[in-house]
Amino acid sequence: MVTACFSVNSAKYALAIVEQVLDICGPDQAIGHDIGCSSRKTILSSLLGQRAKDLNLQVVINAFHGFAHNHVCQLQNHLLYLAGLGIEDLKTCERIFANSNSTAALIRHASSFHWMQFLDLHFDQWDSDKYLELSQFLFNNYQQALRIIRKYEPELKDFQLTHGISDEDIVSWHHEELEYLRNCSEEPDSVTLAVKYVKVLEKLHFADSAQEGTMAINAEYASALRRYELRLNEVANFEQNHNITEHWTRDHPQYNEALEYVRQRTFIQAIEELEGLVVQRLAELSKANLAGTG
Repeated sequence: MVTACFSVNSAKYALAIVEQVLDICGPDQAIGHDIGCSSRKTILSSLLGQRAKDLNLQVVINAFHGFAHNHVCQLQNHLLYLAGLGIEDLKTCERIFANSNSTAALIRHASSFHWMQFLDLHFDQWDSDKYLELSQFLFNNYQQALRIIRKYEPELKDFQLTHGISDEDIVSWHHEELEYLRNCSEEPDSVTLAVKYVKVLEKLHFADSAQEGTMAINAEYASALRRYELRLNEVANFEQNHNITEHWTRDHPQYNEALEYVRQRTFIQAIEELEGLVVQRLAELSKANLAGTG
């Protein structure tokens, strides 16, 4: 464990711990990490990826550090938005290592052997003490959870009745917020499809104009005709693959809307991305109690 502390940039130690969790604890486990979103990607891209998926392993960000994260990441990985984690804050390891700071004065100038020996004694004693206190710890957490429910559930029900809000509404707000921020950074699939369709149609119209503007006896006519037929087949395949039953002509309203969007696409995407970043930043400042501080 001591060696791992000096190798925090290596993912192999974290992956070794994940494998142990999967081996010993089995399915439906959660691991908290300051950079849980990045850790999830690392796990999924490793040899443990499929096994972690099959066992429904969750990798989340802890309660305190999580609010400094990107707000989109918070909505997906923060304990506040995840069911089943109760009042756990996932800061146990930080408490363990903070407590080990008390050994620094004793081992700073010790030999490597005594350095390792004293740390081993410290953590062995920590394990014994916490094991003795485990039942009291679980009991206290259970009592705390009950107190929170008793105190705030009536207030929540009164608020819901006053404003006509259901439990389903509260859950949907979370999903709507996440979808809104995602749409600000990414085009909706329907818009992306319309843009691709218009681009394919524009290529067809260009090929059609080139073919009509070439004399039938001209040597370039055959080449222009082949290009037109190629574009025609491309449009037909696109429409078939995307279940488009109504062919868009240049007089079609959706065609003109999509064409206008294509012309201003870069500007619109920049504005929407800026909007999303501003809203996201305001949400992050609000969670950190820094909103309105400039």
